[in-house]
Amino acid sequence: PAVYAKLKDRLKIPVIMLFDSDAKAVCEDLEKNLLEKDKYILIENGEFEDILPASLLKRALDNEYSLSEPVSLHDLTAADKMCVNIENFYRTRRLGEFKKSKLAKITAENIKDERDITEEIKKIINSI
Repeated sequence: PAVYAKLKDRLKIPVIMLFDSDAKAVCEDLEKNLLEKDKYILIENGEFEDILPASLLKRALDNEYSLSEPVSLHDLTAADKMCVNIENFYRTRRLGEFKKSKLAKITAENIKDERDITEEIKKIINSI
């Protein structure tokens, strides 16, 4: 909210912010200063990784790391939170620190067709 408050009057384009579900309090604060042209979207359950299909994440990780042992879908569904699954994947494969920005980039590069877009992502896109 602080960055938005600082920039909102200088930006001449609509601003759309996407938040994980744990940012409800942030969104409530943000709403107090939100300009009519701007909006925020709150992911209903979990984090952004949680609304991506496991099959897309598997393809993205397999393509990025070309490991001798490909990612299994079990690797990506073991815990309730996808972020935990991905962090475990990075840790057990000794791939270094899991960075959400890198995952977003490699995931975007691996979207092939409509099956890679979940209903929640479609809902977000339509609200934009």
